[in-house]
Amino acid sequence: FRDIPEIARYNRTEPYNMKYHKPPQLVRRRLRFEVPERMNWLGEVVTDHYLIVWNAANIEKKLDWLSHWSRSDSDIIIKNISPTTAMLAVQGPAVCKLESMEGVSHLPRFGSTETNIGGLNTLVARTGYTGEDGFELIADATDAPSLWELFIKEGVKPCGLGARDSLRLEAGMMLCGQDMDESTNPFEVALGGLIDLDRDEFVSKSALLEIKRQGIKRKLIGFQMKGREIARSGYKIFKSGKELGRVTSGGYSPTLGINIGFGYIPIELATIGNDIDIIIRNKPVAAHIVNKRFYKRET
Repeated sequence: FRDIPEIARYNRTEPYNMKYHKPPQLVRRRLRFEVPERMNWLGEVVTDHYLIVWNAANIEKKLDWLSHWSRSDSDIIIKNISPTTAMLAVQGPAVCKLESMEGVSHLPRFGSTETNIGGLNTLVARTGYTGEDGFELIADATDAPSLWELFIKEGVKPCGLGARDSLRLEAGMMLCGQDMDESTNPFEVALGGLIDLDRDEFVSKSALLEIKRQGIKRKLIGFQMKGREIARSGYKIFKSGKELGRVTSGGYSPTLGINIGFGYIPIELATIGNDIDIIIRNKPVAAHIVNKRFYKRET
């Protein structure tokens, strides 16, 4: 693991750590929160506890990984509280104007606190995966419907994964399992700067040092379509009649009014401004390489 305190360490949060297998494989963006004492929805008084938040689809895989690397330490106890807890994400530039969020509007980015929202004990973190300001709320699963109704009454509009996906793509946020997976190393996706290779031994340190020494052969790029066609995950990327790689994410950007995407191509061709072709319905369609951060919200 590598914590990133120089980017953000506020209150009880140690954000966006990465973990690796042996050999090194980038597994998942995650958040780790140190749980304050007397977390009522855990049903017990706790100290020196950490709450790890992952995508629900891969929870069994992640629990197996934690169990594997902690089995030599009898002081570590792993408890899966997913069945008894729920998370709601409230996102958008006006989120702090909500009456229910006034008490946590002081939280810095990645900050977290235990508080009362609508009479319900809730862990609130200033986090999200939309590129916008926002909060993620974790509470007892039985309280989730009441939290939902509270925000609906305040005028918050519900949205699904389609809206989330377009927002995270615009913001240049990769989706694990789609843009990166166990076959990806952090240098291919521009996350190498988050790894302190000078620290003491950690999982896959030697393998990561070797990858850095040898250099990478491919890189994840951002691209913009030159026309109205939309590139989708799995579409082939070509240049001068030669296949370079595949699209991992693609779609329409409602904010920018253009069609954008991510994909892997050889490192020597991954230069901003270079032209590429995306094969759509068996025909090459022009695109060009751009910065992966397509859109950045105003602060």
